[in-house]
Amino acid sequence: MANAVVAGNDDFAGVRPYRAGDPLKSIAWRLAARNDELSVKLFESSAGEETVLDFEVLAARLPVEQCIARLTRWVIMADAAGLRYSLNLPGNHIATAAGPGQRTRCLEALALYPG
Repeated sequence: MANAVVAGNDDFAGVRPYRAGDPLKSIAWRLAARNDELSVKLFESSAGEETVLDFEVLAARLPVEQCIARLTRWVIMADAAGLRYSLNLPGNHIATAAGPGQRTRCLEALALYPG
């Protein structure tokens, strides 16, 4: 599997669900105010890392519909930020890329997920 986002202080790379022990300063408080879930802001170091959007990480905590909705939002956010990202769904891996083609591939895969 490709590298995931590493902690860094360079560029915003998205969010992931909060895990016990995460520093309070990294919580996405504005996002927490809009829903019941705590999320942590991720920052990508300029070392060329990629963002990995992984269904299985979310599926441990959320129903399928919420996983798909959250991944869809993350795809849109990653695309808007110009990030290179991949998408891992059960039975379907979309390789790392960036741009409109990547966004389309990922959103189509999420829309067609049989869940």
